[in-house]
Amino acid sequence: MKIEFGPFVVDSEGILIENYYRVDSETLWDLRDFKGVEVWDWLIHLTEKAFVTPENYEQLNTAFFFAQDYFKLKKPVNKPEASTYQTLYIQKQMMEQRRLVIDSPTLEDGLMALYHREDIKLLND
Repeated sequence: MKIEFGPFVVDSEGILIENYYRVDSETLWDLRDFKGVEVWDWLIHLTEKAFVTPENYEQLNTAFFFAQDYFKLKKPVNKPEASTYQTLYIQKQMMEQRRLVIDSPTLEDGLMALYHREDIKLLND
């Protein structure tokens, strides 16, 4: 099985990104705490990578949720759920910051805009 969502390919082992970066199927349910809320770790982690861009991050999300459904029998028993809406909201803000970098007139301006975590908020903050 091999289903492509742009550069993100769901295969028999998980998600393969640009033929070199792998998300193993057993780790799709990894969580991280963000300001007291559990969010999907891989979606936040991968959004920090250069290969995830404002143009393709929605394809990443599609591949990720497709893979979670496809590999659902591998989900650890009693694993808590993440807040999908908060994950996507955080990710959207990260992509907006990345867009500021891309559109910045100088490298210095761009770096100043990049990933100010204190500026990233939860929905309803």
